[in-house]
Amino acid sequence: MTLIRQSWPKTHLIIRGDSHFAQPELMRVVDQDKAADYVLGKGAGHPTALRPMSDESMREARHCLQTRTAYARLNKLQIPYRVRLYGEAQYQAKSWKGLDTRVIYKG
Repeated sequence: MTLIRQSWPKTHLIIRGDSHFAQPELMRVVDQDKAADYVLGKGAGHPTALRPMSDESMREARHCLQTRTAYARLNKLQIPYRVRLYGEAQYQAKSWKGLDTRVIYKG
């Protein structure tokens, strides 16, 4: 971040990466810079952590798709191909102590 800040001291940075980059070291470096944020991918992970939230979201998305499909058939409209629902949760892996993280998930 130091080298980037030398060239662009006032630019608000958004660091984007897939789940491989969701490491506490990177998150802490970005957190220390008040003019920077991160958006990192994260898999469903441990069965007792994020997976129950994504499983519930998937059930809700399936129900919503069934409802919209029935409505479309009843009204002779185009049948929807898919439905995506999003939710959010506070989540913190043990190695992320001290990081204020919010997870956005989709179903």
